[in-house]
Amino acid sequence: MHVAAGGTDGYIVVLDADSLSDAAAFTVGYASLRPSPLQASTSGVDRGRCESLTVESLAFSPDDSLLAVGGTGGIIEILVPHEGYRPLHALAGHSAAVLHLDWSADGRHLQSCCARCELRFWDAAAGSRVADPASMRDVVWASWTLPLGWPVQGVYPNMSDGSDITSAHRSPDGRLLVTSDDFRKINLFRCPNGPTSAACRSGAAHAAHVSMVRFLCDGKHLVSVGGADLSIMVWRVA
Repeated sequence: MHVAAGGTDGYIVVLDADSLSDAAAFTVGYASLRPSPLQASTSGVDRGRCESLTVESLAFSPDDSLLAVGGTGGIIEILVPHEGYRPLHALAGHSAAVLHLDWSADGRHLQSCCARCELRFWDAAAGSRVADPASMRDVVWASWTLPLGWPVQGVYPNMSDGSDITSAHRSPDGRLLVTSDDFRKINLFRCPNGPTSAACRSGAAHAAHVSMVRFLCDGKHLVSVGGADLSIMVWRVA
């Protein structure tokens, strides 16, 4: 089992989940919508180069057989972990940085959201965009981190321009949804919610906007990451 982390220099570092030692490290190239060739470094770790790329989102498929990578190029790269993170597909269709990614429970489809609030669906196996979004209405999603979509219609405040919500996460049991926003708050909703602005419980502790919030595996605690205050906070779901 691996833990993947992306950086502002375009590198993805993959660590062994048990020992946290380097498993692999390389960059995903978006310059020509295809990966740049991987180059062996002197340390024996695969590295490439793509100075303009920032990795914004990462998501392993439910069975860990694929890794989806979203970046500032507006493209999603599909990698194959058990083949040395070999590039499989490059999915083009967003006009801004890909910020959020979710896999379907069967590992066949992806949903994604970018900085311009574009919601896209993909056939990850075929490496193509789903032309008819209505065909995805019955898909079961293994996770939900998108601030857009049917079950999260009520998370936006009145008069929102779509940029207020910085992250979202559905609880492990699927009953709750938490969001972070530009107003220093994390907000706890029922899931699903909407279609209009839904009631929520909010808490504020960060000094500025909250960049990310996630449920822990037990569903009883949250971890939030601040933006300008560079702080990490743990919350109990009461």
